[in-house]
Order: sequence, then C-alpha cells, then structure tokens
Amino acid sequence: MEQELSELLFNAVNEQGYLFSEACTDLLSKRKTGWTVIVDEYPVSSNDEDTRIDIVLHTESGGAPQLYAIVECKRADPKYVYWLFGTPKLHLDYAKCWCLGLEYKGGSSDSLPRIRVRQTLKHFDIMTYSAKWRLEVKSRVSNKSEKRFSTPQNIENAFVQVIKGIEGFAREQLKQRNKNAVPSEVLFIPVVVTTAELYVAAYEPKDIDLRSGRIDKAKIWFGQGNGSAEEVPWIQVDYAAGENVVPQPIHEHDLSTYPRDLQKYKMRSILVANSKNIEAFFSRLTYV
Repeated sequence: MEQELSELLFNAVNEQGYLFSEACTDLLSKRKTGWTVIVDEYPVSSNDEDTRIDIVLHTESGGAPQLYAIVECKRADPKYVYWLFGTPKLHLDYAKCWCLGLEYKGGSSDSLPRIRVRQTLKHFDIMTYSAKWRLEVKSRVSNKSEKRFSTPQNIENAFVQVIKGIEGFAREQLKQRNKNAVPSEVLFIPVVVTTAELYVAAYEPKDIDLRSGRIDKAKIWFGQGNGSAEEVPWIQVDYAAGENVVPQPIHEHDLSTYPRDLQKYKMRSILVANSKNIEAFFSRLTYV
C-alpha cells in the first residue's frame, strides 16, 4: 500500500509543470545572462481576472529603458510534442517587437506629470525568425499504430496567459509609478519558455492550392531547404488579440478608421524559447 501511495504521489509531481518552472527559475538565478530574477509565481489582475506570472526578470539597458521579461513556462513531452511555426519565406533578422511600455510625460502649467501606457515598436539585438501561425504537433508511435495530430490551442493558451500576465503587471507598475512620477521609460517583454522543440515551416503563399487549401510537400521546407527539419532555439511571434485579452483602448487622439492603423493597438510580440537554450536566449536579448 505504501509503495502504491509513493508511486501515486511521484506520478502526481511529474504530471504538472511546477517543477519545470522551478528549474527555469533556478537556472536563471544562477547563470550570468544580464537579467536578474526578481520574483516568481507573482500574482496580478488583468481585465478583472486574477492570474500568476511564472517568472519576472529585470535588466537595465545602460540607460533608458528599463526592461522586464514576463515569462510563462510551458512544459510538453519533448519525445512526442513539437511546436511548429509558419512563415512565408525564411528570413533571419534582428527582433523587431511590439512592446507594451510605460512612458513619462512631463506636466505643463495646467497639468501634473504622469506616466502613461504606450504600445511601441522596439528593436532588440537578438537574431530570430518571425512567424505568422503556430501549431503544436503531437506524435505517438506504438508497435500497433501511429497517430499524429496537431492543434494550435496549447500554444494559444500559453500566449493568452503571458499576455494577461504582462497586462496585469504593467497596470500595477503604472499605478505604483504614478504615485511618484519620476522620469523613466519601462518596457515589458512577453516570453514563453517550453520544453517542446521548435521548428519553422517556410513556404511561398502562391504555392498554396486555392481549391484544397493545401500545399505540395516539395513546396514547403522546415529548415534551410536541404530536405531535413532543423530545430531553431527561439522564435518571435507577432500575436494579435482582442480587448478581452489585451484591454488597451485605441488612443483618444487616434482618429483613423483604417484597420491597419488600428492593428498596432492589438499587437504583442511574443518571444518563444526552447528551455535548453534559455541561458543563450537571455544573454542575447539586449536592447538596441
């Protein structure tokens, strides 16, 4: 009976992702990456919902702005689960991220200085691919059968979680910093760390068959085009979300009715890193 109980408890420990988050926190606390672990399991509220941030990291950029990384840890069985990201053409470039930030606005004769929320496009000194869509691909092979299936939902869940965390953290920082409006600029960077290996599917949109919505195997590649799939250490995803996830209204002085102009208020650039590469990832994640 005691052996069965021990086995039950042991299995329970490994069923959830608490250990993975703790391992990431421990590694980032001990390694010199230029980032400092400030807190883990940090509770915030976003859009009237309570949530928790797995890890909050902070770094100084050598001036303005201050940078916070809001990290969501997502465990998946690396033997059977892969994260696949799609992009028309394969282009490696420096990260250009839509970031939520706080900006100091000096007061005038009839107003007090205050800090406001701002959405802005910032450049970072880390090379990455930029993806358009994402899928979690699962494969379980047995002696009798092979079953494959894919779904975007688990990645979507991780993205929504980290976005809600960053919104809640930013709003709390806004409130606290406005109590003593000292000139400063702060940026918040959403990061998802996963045990799943990361791959990129590259293709030309013109090669997609409009009759079936499919593409020929010869017209898509999962690396540099040599026929074999090549794992990538990290990737950037520009994630668009509505106000239920991103409760940031369109700026009061923006009078445009053109959707492309308004899209920037709904964008968040999420950086996704494989867990075995997080030391290198944060070492390279510096502000330009």
